[in-house]
Amino acid sequence: MESDQFRGIMRQLATGVTVVTSRSGTEPVGMTVSAFNSVAVDPPLVLVCLTVGGATTMAVSATNKFTVNILADDQAELSNRFAFTEQEQRFDELEWTWTELGTPRLHGLLAHLDCEVTDAVVAGDHVVFIGAVVGGDRHDGTPLMYTDGGYHRPEPIGS
Repeated sequence: MESDQFRGIMRQLATGVTVVTSRSGTEPVGMTVSAFNSVAVDPPLVLVCLTVGGATTMAVSATNKFTVNILADDQAELSNRFAFTEQEQRFDELEWTWTELGTPRLHGLLAHLDCEVTDAVVAGDHVVFIGAVVGGDRHDGTPLMYTDGGYHRPEPIGS
C-alpha cells in the first residue's frame, strides 16, 4: 500500500490528542502525539509512537522517561504549538512544571501520565516506546479529538 493511501485511511480514525514531553539535559522538549494507547492495566502500561530522530524521541531514549499530557477540548492551540512551532519555542510563555520524574507537565490538562520506558522498538519511521505508568492525575472535562484533518469534541450517542 502506498503511504498516501495509508494516511488517508488512518485519517478516518478518531483519536485523542496528547503532548508527550521529556527532558533534554536541562531543557524541556515535547511534541503532539496521536499515536498513544493503553497497553495493560496490571501493571499499568502505555505506548507512544514518536518520530525517529526527533528531539523528543532522542530525549525519551536518553532519559527513559516521558509524560503523556492528555489535552482537553479547549487546547487545540496547545496541540498546534507542539506540532508546528520550533522545538526551542514550544515552552516559551507557557505554564508548566517539572514532575517528580523530572519530565515537564503542562498546566490545564484533562489528565497526565508519568512513565518510565520499559521497552522501545523501531518500527518504520517511528520508535514505539512502552512506558510503565508511575504517576498521574485526571480532571473532569471533555477530551480533544482529532480526525479527518481537524479537531473535534466527542458527542454521546443515545443513553
